[in-house]
Amino acid sequence: MHFKKVSITEGSNFTALARLVNVQNDLVTQSMVNSSNGVSVSVYDVTSVTPAAALFSDSAITRSDVVLSTISFAGEWEEDDDGFNFRHTLQHDSSNSSGPNFQGGHVFKIVYQLQINANQPSPYPADVLSFGYLLSVKELLSDD
Repeated sequence: MHFKKVSITEGSNFTALARLVNVQNDLVTQSMVNSSNGVSVSVYDVTSVTPAAALFSDSAITRSDVVLSTISFAGEWEEDDDGFNFRHTLQHDSSNSSGPNFQGGHVFKIVYQLQINANQPSPYPADVLSFGYLLSVKELLSDD
């Protein structure tokens, strides 16, 4: 799996943008993704003493909230002129209950998985599309 390297400032939210395609290079659509627990995310702090343990996960992301019905070219997309069809925001939460605690000086591995419906061309075995990010979090500088 390829991990895109990105960075944010401590305490910020992280928004994942991606263009998802299947093995035939067709855009992944909402109907291709399982409607019941079809989208999940797990966040790992790779700089912690337990980097293999997810510090936050959500397996009940609503597919229509994150898989766009059409390609978007919103201003936040800077990859190319082809746009994106996946958008999800992880809200910073210092308690790790409703979102991950993006602490400064840490690196986080963020893994998304989409369960692809049967009879759809899938990019990976077991009908799962996986992609991820390595997120570096910059510390806030104190005014002291």
